[in-house]
Amino acid sequence: TVEKDVSGVDLNCGCPKKFSVSGGMGAALMSNPDRLCAILEKLVQGLDVPVTCKIRVFDDVEQTLQLVRRIAATGISALTVHCRTKVMRPNEKALWHRLGAIVKELPDLPVILNGDIFEHGDVQRARDKTGATSVMTARGAAANPSIFRAQGKLSAMDTAVALTKLAVQTSNVFLNTKYILLQMHPETKSRSFEILNKSRRYKEMCEAMGLAEYYEREGVYLIHERSEPAKSKNKPGKGPLATAEGANKRKLDEQDKISGQDAAAAAASEQSGEAEADAKLGGDQKPGSGSETKAAASADIAEIADIADAPAAKRLKA
Repeated sequence: TVEKDVSGVDLNCGCPKKFSVSGGMGAALMSNPDRLCAILEKLVQGLDVPVTCKIRVFDDVEQTLQLVRRIAATGISALTVHCRTKVMRPNEKALWHRLGAIVKELPDLPVILNGDIFEHGDVQRARDKTGATSVMTARGAAANPSIFRAQGKLSAMDTAVALTKLAVQTSNVFLNTKYILLQMHPETKSRSFEILNKSRRYKEMCEAMGLAEYYEREGVYLIHERSEPAKSKNKPGKGPLATAEGANKRKLDEQDKISGQDAAAAAASEQSGEAEADAKLGGDQKPGSGSETKAAASADIAEIADIADAPAAKRLKA
């Protein structure tokens, strides 16, 4: 079961996206507290791992406090509060001042602040200002994971390059890595961002991140084929995924095929000549033996040619 593979289960009642709300999920559950609490009670009673919940705040303070009291009574282990209302967008400043009343209302339950955590220093600042037990961050960490460094953030690009190397070393799923890097890249108008955005393979991604040599030296041996998108069914050099590398590969493959056919034909011709010479020199052979020798030589020719290419065998027999 999923329970064996996770450290806890969180019910997210804070997502304001249309696909979530229209299905009665996410922030829509805040408007249906009976269902919300019934879900939490089932989870708490049926699981041995901690169950937590995340909500937003209502415009009305008392309505928010009523909801958190009911949620806490279900037996959850912690409550995360995104300090914005359902209609507020990320560019609007989070309402940290609303969290203090919730913390006082739930003295025995860990309360986690979410919203506008972009620096390591924001963690302690949030605790001091609101009384929150801890914090949760999304955009801040997605833009630069080094926000968790007590010594301060690293540059976004340096962090993105380091993450790309780590993804290659672990053969992380390509599309997952690409999504993360697009959130982290600090220069969305740059040529490297354009190449990254169009990349279809780790090789192209590494080129965009200035790691072309690293990929050729190490990455090409580390990436598992299952980590990258399914390859096109088109022949190399054809179709929407055509590249110069693909065109060159196709050309080399065709040259190898032609070389193989020529080699087979030469070997067959040589063996045929030897067989005819043996037939002429063998004056004491019995009647019909020359025909048998030629038949055997012909069979050898067909066998050699067939190894290289079936059409070549047909031509040689003729």
